[in-house]
Amino acid sequence: ASQDRVVPLMAEAVHQNGMPGVLVLFPSNVVNAKVEELKGAGYNAVGAGNAEGVIAAAGQLPSVDAVVASDEVSAAEISSLLRSIGKSPRMERAAKVIVSKTISTSTDPSLTYTPAADAAALKPVIEAARQKAGGVPMDAKIATDYALRSADLLSKLIINGNKVLDVTQAQASLVASLEDSRPDVVKAVAGVLALINDKTVQTALAT
Repeated sequence: ASQDRVVPLMAEAVHQNGMPGVLVLFPSNVVNAKVEELKGAGYNAVGAGNAEGVIAAAGQLPSVDAVVASDEVSAAEISSLLRSIGKSPRMERAAKVIVSKTISTSTDPSLTYTPAADAAALKPVIEAARQKAGGVPMDAKIATDYALRSADLLSKLIINGNKVLDVTQAQASLVASLEDSRPDVVKAVAGVLALINDKTVQTALAT
């Protein structure tokens, strides 16, 4: 059960850098400012004014640890975003924070409501929601250790000819990891990609 989640989650671990990733859904006229605020508060944040844009932006993040949505955006957009997150192995466990001036509680235990809108006030709310969702704080060293362990295990899956866990599912993600700022991670990822007989991979390695 859930064997299809293993390789994508291992590929995500390779990207981990210790900075929590936050998706932001706010009205289009303020979302960019809110993203910059959260970056200033120590988050790796991306966002958009609609659910489709937020999900597209999620691909830029090494991991998605929390989602912050304003109820100034339509309820339909928020529901669409939450449905998409719930269907994604890499995002389904993200903490979910709804910024609202009128609602304070929910029958859905996975949702956290707050009137706080600025990043300084939002940060403790986000961290509490992450803890409630089972998120584990991770510094840069621990994240790099996980990245190297994951890359090593991915290479072993290929060498062992594992037929159940298909490492080629992570090919695009691993190619992107060649741009990582950590030399040891790049070397480890290159060691995995060198075992994949694919023109795109070989071109990326050559570059």
